[in-house]
Amino acid sequence: TYTGDASSFQSISGLRFKPDFVWIKGRNHNQNHILVDSIRGIDKYLKGDDADTEGTNVEFVRSLHENGFSVGATGVTNGGSETNVAWCWHEVPGYSKFGRYVGNANSAHGPFINCGFKPALVVIKGPNDHWCVHDSARQPGNDNISQLNWNRNIAESSAGNPINFVSNGFLLGGSNTGSAPGTRTNGNGTSYIYMAWAESPFKYANAK
Repeated sequence: TYTGDASSFQSISGLRFKPDFVWIKGRNHNQNHILVDSIRGIDKYLKGDDADTEGTNVEFVRSLHENGFSVGATGVTNGGSETNVAWCWHEVPGYSKFGRYVGNANSAHGPFINCGFKPALVVIKGPNDHWCVHDSARQPGNDNISQLNWNRNIAESSAGNPINFVSNGFLLGGSNTGSAPGTRTNGNGTSYIYMAWAESPFKYANAK
């Protein structure tokens, strides 16, 4: 957590790693959830509580450094005396992976994303669409179509958009059932970002 100082540059340190993903939310002020990442560039942001496409702002997060990140002159992430919480992640080989892929709209052979481990949790975000959360706790078998949406207050959905968790990553599309992949995770030519966390270190993972 940190308190904004309304300056043009405030360093938030103490992480002991350089983050790849930073999610910031105000605690005592009303602002959207702001997410930035090293994949698209830190001047691009997404809203964790909204399906909006990415926006551009150079002040929300000014830099990612070896011990944390910095924020700039904006009331959204650095308002004077306003308290905030930031969740930060970085890639750990065999445990977590962040990146992007381009969809092909093929229901049988969608893109394969090599994570170097079998995922237990995958989060996907496309342009102007919902955050799609898939995990092996709710649906341990393939095809994994039980999707939750971070930005919506509705029950889980099983209307398409399947992914398969395999020993070294995940595969988009319905490779087992032929189910339509859906544009939320596999639209033709559409760029998506993803966050993935492992079921266990790679050498212990079992394929399904």
